[in-house]
Amino acid sequence: MSRATSGWGDFGSMIDVLEKGLKKGQWLLGERFSAADVLVGSSVYFMKLFGILPDNAVLANYAGCCLARPGYQRALGRDAELDH
Repeated sequence: MSRATSGWGDFGSMIDVLEKGLKKGQWLLGERFSAADVLVGSSVYFMKLFGILPDNAVLANYAGCCLARPGYQRALGRDAELDH
């Protein structure tokens, strides 16, 4: 089945689209952080955590920016509290 006529694609295409989307700025909407970054950023972080994120400077920078957000740090802290 053709990717062009499907509602899905492959992993490589998804990574390419994500990288292109981040070329216009630090966030998916350019310089403005949005709910899209909460959803996509957490997915990128988990891909990095589990070793499936390709070695890519744009995506590594995006993951780092998402991880550095105060809200994300609070969420990680709460997760760590639950683990104890």
